[in-house]
Amino acid sequence: MEEACYNVHTFKPATITITTIFKQEGDRLSDEDLLKFLADIKKTSTPQRRIKTIPGCIKLDMSPVHDTPQACLSTELIPLIPVAEKNIRPIKEVLEFPSSEVYVPHNIYRNLLFVYPQRLNFVNRLTSARNITIKIQFMSGEDPSCILPVIFGKSSGPELLQEVYTPVTYHNKSPDFYEEVKLSLPARLTERHHLLFTFYHISCQQKQNQSGNCETLIGYSWLPILNCDRLQTGQFCLPIVLERLPLNYSLHTPEKLPPQVPPVKWMESHKGLFNLEIQAVSSVHPQDNHLERFFTLCHALEGGTTFPVRIRDEKIPENKLEHELKLSIISLSSSNLEPLVLFLHRVLDKLFTLIMQPMVIAGQTANLAQIAFESVVSIVNSLHNSQELFRDQLGRNILLATYLYWVFRLPDPPRDSQNAGPAGSVPSSDSRYMTIGPATAARVGSMLLQSRIRSSSNPDIPAQQASDEDAEITGILSATGHNYPGSRVSTYVEASNFQNFAGNTRPSNRKQFHEELALQMVVSTGVCRENAYKYAWFFFELLVKSMAQQVSQLDRYSVPRRSRFSDRFKDDITTIVSVVTAEICTILVKQQKEVEQAEKINISLAFFLYDLLSLMDRGFVFQLVRNYCNQMSAKSVSMPTLISMRLEFLRILCSHEHYLNLSLFFSSPASAPASPCPSISSQSSGSYQEHLRILALFDLSQEFKQQHYLTGLLLTELSAALDMESEGGKVQRRAINAIYSLLCSHDLDDRCVKSEVRAKVAALYLPLVGIIIESTNYLDFTVSDTRAGKNKAGDSEDDLENVPPINQSVAMAIAGNPFNTLGRNVLISMASLQGKSVATLAADTSRHLLVCFLWVMKNADRNLIQRWTVDMPPSQLNKLLELLTICVSCFEYRGKQSSDKVSTQALQKSQQAKLQLEEALLRGMGARGEMMKRVGGMDRTVGQRENLRWRKDLTQWRQTNDKQDKTKAELDQEALINGNLATEANLIVLDLLETIIQVTLNAGILYDLLSNLNHHGVKLD
Repeated sequence: MEEACYNVHTFKPATITITTIFKQEGDRLSDEDLLKFLADIKKTSTPQRRIKTIPGCIKLDMSPVHDTPQACLSTELIPLIPVAEKNIRPIKEVLEFPSSEVYVPHNIYRNLLFVYPQRLNFVNRLTSARNITIKIQFMSGEDPSCILPVIFGKSSGPELLQEVYTPVTYHNKSPDFYEEVKLSLPARLTERHHLLFTFYHISCQQKQNQSGNCETLIGYSWLPILNCDRLQTGQFCLPIVLERLPLNYSLHTPEKLPPQVPPVKWMESHKGLFNLEIQAVSSVHPQDNHLERFFTLCHALEGGTTFPVRIRDEKIPENKLEHELKLSIISLSSSNLEPLVLFLHRVLDKLFTLIMQPMVIAGQTANLAQIAFESVVSIVNSLHNSQELFRDQLGRNILLATYLYWVFRLPDPPRDSQNAGPAGSVPSSDSRYMTIGPATAARVGSMLLQSRIRSSSNPDIPAQQASDEDAEITGILSATGHNYPGSRVSTYVEASNFQNFAGNTRPSNRKQFHEELALQMVVSTGVCRENAYKYAWFFFELLVKSMAQQVSQLDRYSVPRRSRFSDRFKDDITTIVSVVTAEICTILVKQQKEVEQAEKINISLAFFLYDLLSLMDRGFVFQLVRNYCNQMSAKSVSMPTLISMRLEFLRILCSHEHYLNLSLFFSSPASAPASPCPSISSQSSGSYQEHLRILALFDLSQEFKQQHYLTGLLLTELSAALDMESEGGKVQRRAINAIYSLLCSHDLDDRCVKSEVRAKVAALYLPLVGIIIESTNYLDFTVSDTRAGKNKAGDSEDDLENVPPINQSVAMAIAGNPFNTLGRNVLISMASLQGKSVATLAADTSRHLLVCFLWVMKNADRNLIQRWTVDMPPSQLNKLLELLTICVSCFEYRGKQSSDKVSTQALQKSQQAKLQLEEALLRGMGARGEMMKRVGGMDRTVGQRENLRWRKDLTQWRQTNDKQDKTKAELDQEALINGNLATEANLIVLDLLETIIQVTLNAGILYDLLSNLNHHGVKLD
């Protein structure tokens, strides 16, 4: 079925009314008889005379619940939030038994048992037992006082009962039952717990010599809940004991009851007469052999049982526990998918505990870290390869992402650390839900709340960021400052090797989880290593969250970042980043079809370093970034792919909340002199070095890259992208959009509201101005009508139909001049001198690049801009004025389009454009005109031109028709935005022109500048 069929929000209310109720004989209530009865009714249009009907009506209303109802009870009858303030009738949740598997892990405590009596066969019994009922009880022992009130009652009775009775089928020795008995199992079961069934004959009429109760005892049967410490579920056929129950009967099944003295009297020679089915919905007892074995051995390893450990009919002594546990860990990935998903959280918790803690088995220390890590990798691979499970847009398995975000927390410390430490200083193992042990919904919910130390690797999820010491930033790239190296950790961490700066010592004989996890990633080999780095996102986020929890638990926020983690761990992180980068390069070079996989790994690595910026020494993280860039450049990867990868990597890093501090924007060179209009004498008296320094601020120099590391890398990639040619301008679009989105975030940042702060931010992007000015020589800034949609392609064919044909400026654009005042031949000649071809930018990309330029010019320091224009060579000043002309043309306001004219004018407008274009082509001489005449001639009508190859999917004709869907409010909003943007752009241009005029006028070079502009074809009105 389609996924939409399962959407409850689209479900419409429905009412089902049943007015015909048929009566069925009591001896024909089996499933086969009922199906045959329904088939017979379906064959005939009218019910047969022998079929009796019961007057009545059943009405069923079904409707979706949009708001959370009040007074709602869970399937365990636990009140749910919101709790009703008034005493109203509660709403009960119904537990679903789906026909297909539902892959949702257990996230609350649930331990329910469902008993279904099916059939009882007393046909061969000679007594008058015909009105039969069964009393069902849950016993913790054999004494009558051991009855437990764990059976859920009906809606009209108490919530929990000690016993229930099945309905009676009148005069039927072989009744069929359709009763469901729901029980709440105790958290800890013993071998004494069992279900007790008592069979009675119900007398309809009391005899003369009979007094008291109308129930006549027939016999007993029972079913132990545990069989070899495993919950019993499935189909059963039980024999029935007559008279009394034997001694210690609960320790054995009825079929395997040992001989008794006196002998037990069975009905029909110990033959199975009572059929029933048992189903369990439990977060405590897994219904899978591999999981059951693994949890049982882990429970024994934790000291929760005595040896030998019994698993079904097998007994495992202590000296074989390590071998059997390794086999059970290996076989975890062979479990069925549904039970593995149900117990995914507990399985991962146990495996992480085995990774971190060395286990003592039979007096010997067993290190299970490697095999446990391999099992985790295998499970992660299985979940990602499953077609039944969902993945997000980055290819991450939803179940694993949910576990990392909500559930994971550091494994509990070893038991010796708990016993040695002071009371309450270390959480005990009971704070977690146990393998097989008591737990409640409240405790599990509390555990989930305690585990919400979130990783910020997913930018779509709001994360709780730890506050950073901004004072540290100034010394990130310098070698000054104190360094307190952590101890080099191998297998164990000794207390004498590390002194916590908060005053506490690290617990002895305890490994750090993040260190052990990083070590296993480094030393892994073969398929395990390949899959670990293929799904590196999971292990990256696991590392980050374990590191954050470690810092939080040890209260190490005040510790210098360089000393929070050991040198060994830093070496492992360096190796991991190097290996992942090499894996990306290998995929790009050798496996061209797996580029998407390389992009996902690249994004995961970027988010990993993004998170490390909040936890580790920033200089160390910058060194990792440098290694990444160098390693990517050293490989034989195509330039467009290489730049795209690095751009995405840097875009994620620059989205860090402390990006500005990381770029050291406050340590930029001193601002320009305060004099707004320096004279010629003051300029001549100034130092030549000062002139070079001002010009260098707008140049992407090596000094700038070293001082503003992340910004320098991003601008370097932008410059490289603009200097190259790519198919459809994809690389240029990605580079420009990265800068554009970054500036948008600065503009919306509450921390950058003050003008002086924005001036410092704009100083970070001054080299961007130089890059854009240089780009005007070989970039074609395509300008389109924003009301008609942005041009998505750079084809000249698209430009022909992308603008109204009656506009003079549009006619110039068709001829090859996209902006009125700048000749295209001039651009081409400039580009040929530099050895560069003309690259076309799409309309939206051009606008974004120009918006970036205008934003920097608007927010930059005015004195700095004035001094820059004074020191700028005339050729550069000419380019700046040309760029301003482009900005005016690009953001020209083209008026508001009425909504009532869209539907009528859109088609006419496109038809007129096509008519004029075809007319221009047909009038032309040469082979092109002759071909058009042969195809259709001059007298073809508009309706006969269906065979012309108009590119309707890419041209103005198609885009204009699409605008018919826009409402008047949308058109008004679009016109308002375009008008405001045009106003803002022109005001910025006017401010810059005023600055240039003042500076050049005082410098006496204004008329020389105007003559140069006229020489290059720029006309100033």
